[in-house]
This record gives sequence, structure tokens and C-alpha cells, in this order.
Amino acid sequence: MTQHLCQVFIPKRAPQYFILYLARTKNCEPKMITIPMLHKFNCWACVTLGLCLNALLIYLVLRRSAKEMKVYSRILFQTCFIDLYMITVIALVQPIYVVYNGFNTMIADGPSKDFPHPYNFFFMMAWFWGLFFSILSNCVPFVYRYFLLCELKQMSLKLYAFLLFLLAFLVLIFVAGFTWAAFPGEAEMGVMREAHESYAKYMNIDPGSDEFSIILIMRTDSIRWLLSCAYILTVQTVCYTIIIYCGFKIKEFVKRSTESCGRQNAANDVNRQLSFILMLQTSLPVAEATFVLVCMITSMLPNKYVYFIGFGTMPMHWIPALNPLITIVVVKPYRHFCTPWIKRKVDAKTDQTPNGTPLTHMMS
Repeated sequence: MTQHLCQVFIPKRAPQYFILYLARTKNCEPKMITIPMLHKFNCWACVTLGLCLNALLIYLVLRRSAKEMKVYSRILFQTCFIDLYMITVIALVQPIYVVYNGFNTMIADGPSKDFPHPYNFFFMMAWFWGLFFSILSNCVPFVYRYFLLCELKQMSLKLYAFLLFLLAFLVLIFVAGFTWAAFPGEAEMGVMREAHESYAKYMNIDPGSDEFSIILIMRTDSIRWLLSCAYILTVQTVCYTIIIYCGFKIKEFVKRSTESCGRQNAANDVNRQLSFILMLQTSLPVAEATFVLVCMITSMLPNKYVYFIGFGTMPMHWIPALNPLITIVVVKPYRHFCTPWIKRKVDAKTDQTPNGTPLTHMMS
């Protein structure tokens, strides 16, 4: 069958901020890509890549970890399990955040949208819980390494688990407050039904389509919503203060240890790698917190200034895929296992060097 491109056109009614058009090869009919379609493609790409990378990282931690890295295996497993949870809820919910006509709105585009109310609402809350728990739980590895390196104390597994459960409980309080602020009553359910057609036109979808489901809707000036946001931002500030303090102390320790023992010390090398991994993984959610702050500010602006927010949740879904990728790339044994051609190249260059030592240390 002969395929050809046809001219792409943009309907006048389509909000150009939100719609891309691709030429269709049959019957010269353009195929329209709307917000839910972009989100669906983005979510499934994140889910597929995230599952593969986390499964690979679990294997590498179990089978390819150096002796010095095995001490920190619980940190790597913690990140993997949280990422797998987030991948699951992302696949089920596929959330889209929209600010429109003075309302904060969460839309579900995944399988959970087909569940009746209030079950679809609880799926959305499960996503919120995982999102903020993945952010706050980053402080536990820093505390663990601080006691291990700076205080020379081994944190027990029970204490480690207790800290995680404490953070999980703090996030659960936020979810409870958010439910109090956003759970739709009869009045809100009526607004949601009336808003469905408006949102369908807003995202250029057939108003009668069940392609998406409005899960919660609340005014941008809601005191309950602002209190919930203030609470979670306060908890985040405390956690990141702990991260900064522990990270600074750990960096000082590694620097002193490197100066006294030499750069080729295996333990120092592992500590540098892990510090780099944790700092990157901790920095990723900062973008999420910044996005939330931007949404809080721009939600008070006219509609034409908040069109871009419809795309805002898309990069947030990539964190469960980026976390294992960062670890695999940074940790040398993991990187060499996944890219054996690099190891062969190093060995070949080492063989061409008279003593081999300088080049081996520089490129291993």
C-alpha cells in the first residue's frame, strides 16, 4: 500500500497550546494527539523502562555488588521497591494535573478511571502518597550513612524500618488532610459532571468520550488545600534540612578519608559513588516541589497563563526510571556489566601500556 503525507491542518476550535498534529498516511486524514494521548504514551514509556531498569538493578545488587557496596544494599533496595510501587500506581492512575477556570483538577487517564467513585479517588490518593513518600524517604539513607561513617555506629534494620514507617505515617497524614480538602461531596460531584464537557473541549476530546475521568476538583483559593500544601512543604523542608546536614558531614568525612588513605581506596571510591547517586536522586524531586510551587502561584492567574500545566506531570513520571539508571551508570561494576565493550576497551589499552598501572587506575 502506497503511503504518503498529507497537509496538516489545525481546527480553529483547538487550543493550540495543547495539541500537536501528525499526518496520517491513509485517506489524508490528520491524526490528532491530545493531552491524554501524550500522557498515555509518556506513562507507558516510563513504566516499561522503569520495570526493566529496576529489575536489572535488583539483579546487579544481588549478583554484581562489590564487598564495599553490599554494606549499602538496603539503600539500593529501598529505592528499587519505592520505584516499583510508583511504577504500579502510575500505570493504574496516569494522573494529569490541570488548572482551569479557577479550579485545581486531577484527571485519571489510566485503568483506575473505570472504577466507580470513591474507589477511583483512593487510587489517586495512592499515587499522591507514593509521590511524596518517594521524596521524603530520601533522607533515611543520608541518616544511615551519617551514623555509619561519621559516628561509627551501625543502624539496626529495625531502626531503619522505623524511620521509613515514620515518614510513611507523616505522608499518610498529608493524604488524610488532602482527602479532607479534596474529597468531592454532592456539590463537587455536580460541578465535576458539568465540567466534564468543558474539560473535553479544553483537551480537544469528544465530550461524550470516557477517555478520561475527573477524580477531584477544588478551588485554587481553598483554605483546606492550602493547609495541606503548607503541611507537606513543612515536612519536606525538615527532611531536606536533614539531608543537607548529613550530606555535608559525609562529604567532609570522605574528603578526610581520601586524603589520609589515598584515592585508590575501594571504600572511599564506593562512598563517592553512593554520595553522587543519592545527591542526584534527591535533587530530582526538587523539580517536583518547584512544579507544585509554580502551580500554586499560577493557579491564581488567568487561564491563558496556565495552559502549560497540563504537561507538568509528564516529567514527574520519569523519576522511577531515572533512579535505577543513575545507579547503574555511576557504580563501576554495574556499568561494566551492562557495557562490557568498555571493559574490553580498557583491557586492550592496558595491554598496550608498559606497566599498565596508570591507565588501569584512570579508566577502571
